[in-house]
Amino acid sequence: MELVYLWVEDYKNIHQQGFNFSGRYRCDYDHEKNELTIDENKEYVHVFPKNINITAIVGENGSGKSSIFEVLTFLFYQGVIANREDKTFFLFYKDDRFFIQCENYKHQEIELEDFIEIKNNTSIAINKQFCARTMMPLIHFSNCISDITKNHRLKNLNNYDKFYNGIQPKIPSMPSEDSYDNFNLKFQSIMKENDTFFNFVDENFIFDSYQCEIHFQEIEVSIVQYDNKEFSEYISFQNKKHLNNEELLYKMLIILAIEMATRKIYNSRHSSLKPNTANAEILKQYIKENIEDKIINIIDNFNDSFLSLTLEICKNSLEKIDESFPKEIFDVNLFSSYSQYEPKEPMNTFHKFFEDYSVPQSNTIFQSQIFKIEDNYLENIYSNELLNFMMNNNILRCNFLNSKKNNCHFLELSSGEKLFLNVLTNFSYTLFRLQDDFRSVLLFDEIELSFHPNWQKKLLKSFIHIQDEISKGKRLYFHLIFTSHSPFLLSDLPKKNVMFLKDGKKDNPDIQQTFGANIHTLLSHGFFMNDGLMGEFAKSKINEVITLLNRKRKLSKKNQKFCKDIISIIGEPLLQNTLHHQLNQKLDTNETELQKLEREQKEIQAKIDKLKSTHHETN
Repeated sequence: MELVYLWVEDYKNIHQQGFNFSGRYRCDYDHEKNELTIDENKEYVHVFPKNINITAIVGENGSGKSSIFEVLTFLFYQGVIANREDKTFFLFYKDDRFFIQCENYKHQEIELEDFIEIKNNTSIAINKQFCARTMMPLIHFSNCISDITKNHRLKNLNNYDKFYNGIQPKIPSMPSEDSYDNFNLKFQSIMKENDTFFNFVDENFIFDSYQCEIHFQEIEVSIVQYDNKEFSEYISFQNKKHLNNEELLYKMLIILAIEMATRKIYNSRHSSLKPNTANAEILKQYIKENIEDKIINIIDNFNDSFLSLTLEICKNSLEKIDESFPKEIFDVNLFSSYSQYEPKEPMNTFHKFFEDYSVPQSNTIFQSQIFKIEDNYLENIYSNELLNFMMNNNILRCNFLNSKKNNCHFLELSSGEKLFLNVLTNFSYTLFRLQDDFRSVLLFDEIELSFHPNWQKKLLKSFIHIQDEISKGKRLYFHLIFTSHSPFLLSDLPKKNVMFLKDGKKDNPDIQQTFGANIHTLLSHGFFMNDGLMGEFAKSKINEVITLLNRKRKLSKKNQKFCKDIISIIGEPLLQNTLHHQLNQKLDTNETELQKLEREQKEIQAKIDKLKSTHHETN
């Protein structure tokens, strides 16, 4: 599976532009003649595993990188970008054939041969009809910073969530709003498959158990300030040292009810409830009448029945949202902010949930018992509305543990480690769930943003490793396409696998090669990188060349070709020249005296022919 070429008629800052995604083939579309030419690139060096190809799209902000992804998304999900006259199309390779997709003209019952004239100079046959709209599956990965779903037209596509940040699980249900945040269930699923799966990145990424923690400080910052000072002080956690566990629990229930009521109102899609001063006053009055007035009179009466009473008051306050405001402005179910269906476990199981928790260190952190990685306790949390709300708002957290390393907890990893593990988890989880013999184009929209350069260096090699590992159990064929600002990702790719953009158009910067090219040494001082600046994948290939050249035995013809191919695309001139010299020396030892004389004769003749040609041109 490989996306070969995309022609965009008109989208944002891209106007009548063609984009080549494949290093193997070169396409050119003449808009005036309506003629597409396909040529094979015989000099192309494929350095990746056979079942994977990789392309990067680079350029300044606003150059059109994300626009290309948006175009592909629209073509896949609705076949239309702007109007039925738009001739945007793409060409892809699958099952030893080329296919063209243009849904606009396919629906107009126009034959492919009448749509475009094709000059195919390759040995690959072209399908004679337009392909089905979804014949080239797309899977999209992003991060919370770079996200093309900010495009409202994309948000409205009915099935967009099926590929955004990977394929979502069927059990348990994972609503599209939480597809990025629901790291816990995805990670647990991978650890169930193999708890050492991410050991190739870092031994700290081995987790075999987990526990859940309630962090009260997360809801401290969101306490709504009310006119009633007594009530405000009561629901605050400022005097932590004077609070026992029961008081903490009561306070948390009240604040969670306030938070849920607030979000049920503010998260409504109706404009009449958008956050503003008037609505804030309405909300404050609602909380006062339905929570504050009913609890303030019994603040000092702590007893065994108070938990049930507090829970009932909070539950009723949410039920009355439907009564307090006009029906037509609410589009959320009473028991869930995320689904039209009532959850499996209602809110009133909350008190039973707390029976599993203790406070071993701090009276602001409740901790559950430790569960084995295969335990289903985490899935049960996500089936409960209130607990799911707490988890998605970072109040309730899952902390994955390594029983062999007592000091290794997931929540203690650095933010960069967590983000890197999140990206690898989304990618791995998707691949684990795909069926055998799956072929797809995977889009990665600036996922390396916020990564430390050391993590950027490891990204591509990590993806290739994951692909190789999961492909051992089933056949997977992917074309990975990245938009990126990372020079480290660029140094892991041959130049023919890189698309340079400037102002919505292709550009050809003065760069001889990108594979193995080094970036400015200043980075090593600014980011404390002591082990070099070359991409890890390129480094591994170059190290393979060095190992072969340092061996005492002769090079086989296969290894000779491998060394020549890799050296020919190295972008660092000094390194390239050094390895080229070593290779020639190595080849000298492989030759007989006669072969050496014949080779030298050919080299001398080539120099003579070049001099004659130069002399002829000057005259």
